[in-house]
Amino acid sequence: MKRLLPTLIVLILVLSNVSCISSTAETDEKRISIYFSVINIGEELTVGEDTLRISDFKFTLTRFNLYAENDVVLQSTGDVGGFIFGYTDQITVQRLILDVGLGFSDIEVINAFEIFLGPVSNNANIGDAEFFGEGENFSQVIRGTVNEIDFVFKSSIAFQKLYEISGLQLTDRDETLVVSSSIDMENVFVDDNGNFLDPTVPENEALIMQNIEQNLIANFGAESVF
Repeated sequence: MKRLLPTLIVLILVLSNVSCISSTAETDEKRISIYFSVINIGEELTVGEDTLRISDFKFTLTRFNLYAENDVVLQSTGDVGGFIFGYTDQITVQRLILDVGLGFSDIEVINAFEIFLGPVSNNANIGDAEFFGEGENFSQVIRGTVNEIDFVFKSSIAFQKLYEISGLQLTDRDETLVVSSSIDMENVFVDDNGNFLDPTVPENEALIMQNIEQNLIANFGAESVF
């Protein structure tokens, strides 16, 4: 049976989508830093006779889990209501989304990382109004142009994704678990047959979100922060 540690994040500050969430460093406390980038954002993508350009890509995680040695599950706090992963065509490097202490010093091996993407709650302390709607809230917001016509794609579809890490070790007190997540826009708006998935067509929502789930990748490492 897995042992649950309910308070993975000991200090959380909820900020807008233009800032990261961070806490001050502690001497012996293990830390996590999550980065996010979008490949081919701002580029003109051509599928058949259609052209697509993405200017804004953002989504929310309602929570995440870390699976550690000895069947320990570390959960992010439920007090946040959502972490915003936002990227625009004005950004050229990875964005730091989260940089906090994990609330422990004795656990050294991390085996998996699990994310839960879903619409924010009505009482979520998030400064981006685009994730709130009349009657439903959203998990995904994408802005851009299709054939040079502006569009906004919003979805409330939820999914969870588990990344196996295979025993990543945080042995030194100054090591941080670094998660580098990214997604390539070339893979999001094309179906399995190479046909264009127009984000302005409501019937394409589920397939677009399925592509986002499949193509949201993450790489993991342990890095010294001192």
